[in-house]
Amino acid sequence: MKISVIGNLGLDVVAAQVDRMPPPGTEVMIDTIDVRPGGSAGNTAMALAALGVRHELHASLGDDTTATLVRALLTEGGVDCSHLRTTPGTPTAVSIAVQSNRRDRGFLATDGHLRSYDRDSVPREALTADLVLFTGYFTTPALQGPPTEQMLRQVKASGGRTLFDPGSDPDGWRPHTLTTLKSLLPLVDVFLPNARELAVVAGIEDPRAATKALHELTGGHVIAKLGADGCLGIGPGEDFTCSARSARTADTTGAGDAFNAGLLYGLAHRLPWPRAARDATIVATEAVSRTSPHRHIREPDLIDLRNHRS
Repeated sequence: MKISVIGNLGLDVVAAQVDRMPPPGTEVMIDTIDVRPGGSAGNTAMALAALGVRHELHASLGDDTTATLVRALLTEGGVDCSHLRTTPGTPTAVSIAVQSNRRDRGFLATDGHLRSYDRDSVPREALTADLVLFTGYFTTPALQGPPTEQMLRQVKASGGRTLFDPGSDPDGWRPHTLTTLKSLLPLVDVFLPNARELAVVAGIEDPRAATKALHELTGGHVIAKLGADGCLGIGPGEDFTCSARSARTADTTGAGDAFNAGLLYGLAHRLPWPRAARDATIVATEAVSRTSPHRHIREPDLIDLRNHRS
């Protein structure tokens, strides 16, 4: 089964367990600062590679030493970089994540080369896969609206299934943004919001009611990623939940992307939806409870954990 992952790629710098920020002019020592491939597409590709899932990563990088580092780290993680494009004369996007168990994480980011990632950057063959995940919508402005609509239609016309995880709108979910996003959903076979995105897009706070409303809009599957509460899915003729095991939180950056990778793993193995969602929940839970370079679970460990939970 051919899988394409289309979206944002850059460099992540993750500072974990930052319980207090340094006062001006001072320095605070912490245990871990991790440098790794980032962006939703990059995170998903790394998790898929760890699971042994063959896929194509369609994304771009800038034209600098940061891009060289990202390519090297992807290759080290088993990701095929042959479909990556270089944006000449442009710096690579970088995101700095600051995490703490005492508060929600925060990010500082540059968009760099992502400003130039447009419809012409995505080759036609990327849209002929059996499963196509579109991710990082709000960090790739040139793909928002009609370009993404066109690509979704092309995938459907080729007989593929579309998966869509747009992420959060950094501009605060303006009405026009919501209207445009919701107009895309009837072309989406699998919509993958987190809890906050689910509530905002549906305009409903209750997760089950919101998931049901968006399922009625898409006609396909809506699988809401609910963090420590696992996931909730509603699709044609089915309704399922998957609980997440209690785990120590070490690194939450990319948790939703790990979930997406786990779901793609399940679909590639033709598992029933509830079982695919269960695998996705396991993959995401393991990602948040581990630190690099071992944060992405491998297939034998996934099978062991799946059997242990059965």
